[in-house]
Amino acid sequence: MNRLRDDGIIKDWAIFGSVAFLYHGELVITRDVDVVVECSVSEYEGTLLPILRQYGREDPPGVFDLRTKKLQVIPTADKKLYPELVERAVTATVDDVPVRVAVPEHLIIEALDRWDSRKLDPMRVVSLYPKANRKYLYQLIKKYEKEDRRLIKNIKSLGPFINGPLFG
Repeated sequence: MNRLRDDGIIKDWAIFGSVAFLYHGELVITRDVDVVVECSVSEYEGTLLPILRQYGREDPPGVFDLRTKKLQVIPTADKKLYPELVERAVTATVDDVPVRVAVPEHLIIEALDRWDSRKLDPMRVVSLYPKANRKYLYQLIKKYEKEDRRLIKNIKSLGPFINGPLFG
């Protein structure tokens, strides 16, 4: 991903999903690495996907089997939250390689948004909540809340499991 950024193919990138949760202390692993890349849909489809197809079999679309792990690559244009997720990502170092990782607040918003389809998401929110900047998290909830108010409804349902005030 760094090479793709350095070569100007993508503007920036960040890991999210279970690998980002792992970085922040969550111990549940899935079988893929999720990466959001800052690029337009046309750059994603016309430039990035053909390059990634050289490295591994694509199945389903946007998910690449790289022998040891699956890599799911998603353009920032896919979701309103994603450009900010990439912009606010922190840089970690793994084997002397800089790796961009989503911050806890963005991981919590993703979990709250996909809540109904994944049983691990409530547990993930509870585990990351103490590490989150609550003021920033509240700003994100207000900014990205859906019409059905699922983000606020889902986080409020965790009140008994979260120490301290929700947004104090």
